[in-house]
Amino acid sequence: MQVRRIFLILFVTQLLFFQFNLNSQNKKIDSLITVLKTAKEDTAKLKLLNLISRKHFGIGDFDGAMIYLQDGVRLCEKLNLKNKLDGWYGNIAYIFIYRGDFQKASEYQLKSIKISEATGNKLGIAYGYISMGHIYSSLQNYKSAMECQLKALKILETSDDKNGLAACYTNLGILFDQQKNYDKALEYNLKALNLSEELGNKNNIARDLTNVGSIYLGKGNLEKALEYHFKAVKINEEIGDKSGMAPVVYDIGDIFLKQNKTDEGLSYLNRALKLYEETGQKAGMLIAYGHISEVYAKKQDFKQAYVFQKNYAELKDSIFSKENSSQINEMQTKYESEKKDKELIKKDAEIQKQEASSKQKLLQRNGFILGFIGMILFAVFILRGYRLKQKANIEISKQKDIIEVKQKAILDSIHYAKRIQTALITSEKYIDKNLNKLNDK
Repeated sequence: MQVRRIFLILFVTQLLFFQFNLNSQNKKIDSLITVLKTAKEDTAKLKLLNLISRKHFGIGDFDGAMIYLQDGVRLCEKLNLKNKLDGWYGNIAYIFIYRGDFQKASEYQLKSIKISEATGNKLGIAYGYISMGHIYSSLQNYKSAMECQLKALKILETSDDKNGLAACYTNLGILFDQQKNYDKALEYNLKALNLSEELGNKNNIARDLTNVGSIYLGKGNLEKALEYHFKAVKINEEIGDKSGMAPVVYDIGDIFLKQNKTDEGLSYLNRALKLYEETGQKAGMLIAYGHISEVYAKKQDFKQAYVFQKNYAELKDSIFSKENSSQINEMQTKYESEKKDKELIKKDAEIQKQEASSKQKLLQRNGFILGFIGMILFAVFILRGYRLKQKANIEISKQKDIIEVKQKAILDSIHYAKRIQTALITSEKYIDKNLNKLNDK
């Protein structure tokens, strides 16, 4: 039962990241390929490649889908649209998830998240976390899977992407189902079903009906479980979705076995296995091999039981190898480390920028202070000079007055002396006159 729940999380991926409308199944792949052959190397061709890849994906042809996804990656690189590669890498990661190559899936998904973070693509980041949640869940690391889904939910709840939100609700419901918290699981899956019905998305409705039926199966309500599963089968048949139908058919077989309808149950399990093999879903093949082996063992058909058990063991080793799991954890750790390093570098750059700004402001402030002080000193110097000049002018004025006084005194003395001299000259003439008179006598 537990492994079946793991696969249901993988089933959600088909309907999530292939973001163009999956309801246009009426177009033939061949006609699209004909258009592609004459298409110009531009963004219109990119959309066409994506459309063809998801058409292949919808019918379970993962190899065909991978070819056109890789062509899309090459064209993005040629057109210098590397910032658009996150969606293409994410889709490739989903193909590897279905193939059971979780190491490759992690590699591409982490590359996708990295680009989404660099370009600020929040929905791309959310889808990336959902995908990593699938990978962790498939490796039975449910704690990390829950963390990834909750990170995605936080982003999607603030967006208008109801399809993504519905898928996230589904994943959380399945994880709660894993923990046998059926009430919580039913709550999230019914939320998802309501959103899918509101959007009229048949692929998602089939997915949500399947998961609600699986929860009732876990609760032991077999009739309710069959009711929801047959509804899901009907929709999957309408849209021709083999990969989506496989887990539903498997669950129906499981329900018949629980009702002791062994032959009917085995028939549905074999039908599910065929669908898994046709669509290359290794995780589904694994659970089918294991369950069919148990049924044959109970029927005491040990030859068939051994064949299926051997297939189960070989496939399990290839999917759940310790080396594979450790490499995925190593990649995740490396990615988180690089992310933290970048955040530290960014913080250091911001600190340096702030310090540089502070230094600039300090220099400007000091320059202003020095300039202000200089202006004050210059004003003091001018004022001092003015006062000294004023003082000198006063002193000069005083000296001028003194000189003028002295000059006047000198002039007065000169005039006085001249008067004395004039007076003396007059007396001499008088004396000479009198002497001349005396001589005449």
